[in-house]
Amino acid sequence: MISVRDVSRTMLSRKNLVCAIRCGGSLSLALCLILPAVLFLFCGVLRAGRRVRNDADLASAARNAADMALACYDRDLYKTYGLFGVKEADASHAVSSVLHPEAPNRLRLEFAGELLGGRETGDGIARHMTLRAAASIITDALDKLGAMQKYREEIELASLSEFFPSALKPGYEAVDPDLGYFQEDPDWKDEYERLMDSEIRRAYQQGLTYLAPIVVPKEYDAGHVTLQMNPFDNTGMETFGKTVDKMLFVAPESVFDRLILSEYTLAYFCNDVPFVLREGIRHDDHTPDGRLIAQFPDTRRYEAEEIATGLDGRTAKTTILAFIGAVRFALHFIRIITDDTIRSRYKALSVGAAAAISAVSLGEVNIPPEAIEWILMASAALCRGAADAVALNKGHEVDLWPAKVSCRVKLRYRDFLRLLIIAQSPEKITQRIACAIEKVLPGPYFTSVTCLIAGDGTLFRAHAGYLSRLPSGEVKP
Repeated sequence: MISVRDVSRTMLSRKNLVCAIRCGGSLSLALCLILPAVLFLFCGVLRAGRRVRNDADLASAARNAADMALACYDRDLYKTYGLFGVKEADASHAVSSVLHPEAPNRLRLEFAGELLGGRETGDGIARHMTLRAAASIITDALDKLGAMQKYREEIELASLSEFFPSALKPGYEAVDPDLGYFQEDPDWKDEYERLMDSEIRRAYQQGLTYLAPIVVPKEYDAGHVTLQMNPFDNTGMETFGKTVDKMLFVAPESVFDRLILSEYTLAYFCNDVPFVLREGIRHDDHTPDGRLIAQFPDTRRYEAEEIATGLDGRTAKTTILAFIGAVRFALHFIRIITDDTIRSRYKALSVGAAAAISAVSLGEVNIPPEAIEWILMASAALCRGAADAVALNKGHEVDLWPAKVSCRVKLRYRDFLRLLIIAQSPEKITQRIACAIEKVLPGPYFTSVTCLIAGDGTLFRAHAGYLSRLPSGEVKP
């Protein structure tokens, strides 16, 4: 017999089953409705993730491409002049093999900062010369220039014209007057001419041999100043004295920038005397990386002279020698006229010559002794200045002040190149250095590069340079 309890239990189970079936159907229906939305959401997340990953890859490719372009710097340029610069063709060829699969068709390189175009040349030189390897070169120049400043109060080159005797104001005729026309030459005429030739004219003519126009580059302009200096008639002596005084003893503004350019020029460019003779031993100049400057090709022989003067080839060399001779003349002359011992000898010679001329001419010709003294001193100073220029051109050294002093500053040929370079604006020297590099290794060379890669609606830009490295960025169109 089936009890009432069993029937009730059976009916309850069926009821629960029906409820379970109804709930299960509702949940399935709900899941069927929600699942497409969930799938759509995750598909969007997946697409966004792939887009972000693709953008990250493109940004990384842009940075890598910019770095790769810089890594293609010209090896010859760096080996020869120590400067970093990249050629557009070399960098473009290397970057064309960038690994990102979509980059080659959408990648563009933009080059800027031409190395030999102006400011970048100076920046590259400054960057190179601040390395420890070049510090000792600059220190040597600073020590020498510092020692020269000690002579500032002792050597008054600017006052050269103040010593000129009033007796010579009429000119050379004051010591060699025109005797006029004689219907019959006096008996003393021949002896007078011989005495004048030996005592005055020979010294005067010898001095004139070493007189030459002094070409000095302007400090800021591209031109030159030609000083027509003649100590025998005081022409241009004041201007000449002030110019030499400023070059030797007055430190210009931004002297350290000028010094960097001068030392770079002397370290990497050939000059006509790339050695110095000390105690009979030749010491050759080398580049910071050990190359012998004397072994540079002949086509580069006058590079430093051209940079210092702005002139070409042999003309630049001749200008340097004239400048050296003029500077040495000024120093010898100021020493002679301010040294009582030396000047007394010339005074005695001039007094003797004046007396002899007066005696030979039977009193017809009377020449002021101070005029003769000036002629003799100027001629001697010109000869000594020329002798110093010849010695320097052969590799010897000379003392800055041609006298025995406790503080002796030795100068060599390249020191006068340094003085001329320092006396001019850094912009002018930088421009000449760029031209000298261009002659040996034609460019153009660039110091910075920007890589642009076009993404899906986004432009990725990465910038890199040798002198500065800015963070890469993204630019949306």
